[in-house]
Amino acid sequence: MAMPSLLGDRLPLREALAAKRAAVAALEAAWVAAAEADAVHNTSHDVRIDDRGTWDKATWSRYLAAASVYELDFKPPIRRLLCEIDSLEKLLTMPGVPIANVSLTPRRNAVLKRNT
Repeated sequence: MAMPSLLGDRLPLREALAAKRAAVAALEAAWVAAAEADAVHNTSHDVRIDDRGTWDKATWSRYLAAASVYELDFKPPIRRLLCEIDSLEKLLTMPGVPIANVSLTPRRNAVLKRNT
């Protein structure tokens, strides 16, 4: 017995899921870049922004302070996307329904007969 997908073709759901995950990654990267840009001000010559091993306490303090400020810009859209990702993942885990168990109303039966 064939098992059609409850939601039909799931490829659009998978594509939407991948796009939302990419959007979260882009927002997180932008958040880090913004905080790093603020942290680089007034650093010593020994501090390289691309190497956190060289950061001193003052650089880390500026970075964390900036990240906290930017949280208001980045966290709400990230949270929304994570909720959407969770919803899409739930849809993708829904099982198929056996054709024999699908109840058809007389109207649906008539439509199916016309289309075959």
